[in-house]
Amino acid sequence: MGIGAGTGSGGARRGAGRPKGVKNKRRPARFRAEDNGQELPLDFMLKVLNDPTQPLERRDRMAVHAAPYLHPRLTAAATPRATFEMSSEELTSLLYRELEHARDQGDLKTVRQLEELFGGDRPRRPRLAVNNSRPGSS
Repeated sequence: MGIGAGTGSGGARRGAGRPKGVKNKRRPARFRAEDNGQELPLDFMLKVLNDPTQPLERRDRMAVHAAPYLHPRLTAAATPRATFEMSSEELTSLLYRELEHARDQGDLKTVRQLEELFGGDRPRRPRLAVNNSRPGSS
């Protein structure tokens, strides 16, 4: 039978599995270096950085080189706003974009749900608050 059918002779078997106390075969470089009595470059940089007897220029250089390993870079990605922080125009625009995306992806269930939300009316893009008409044209 297939997997999970319950007809096999599973259960605990003496001697099966990973023996207790055995280290991983793929140990991180940090542990391998410590086992061999070596010092990792980051540890060396931090030691120099925290040594007040070292020249300030050298300590500054160590801080610059160690920083990427200790602090993540900040990204310029926009953080999404919660829906309760949005105005009704922003919510309408968001739902319209969601509807267009669902149509592009062929997600008929979402399309139906959003069209029902709009009351069967085909939603229009929100109007801009500026008047782009030329002067003198009606």
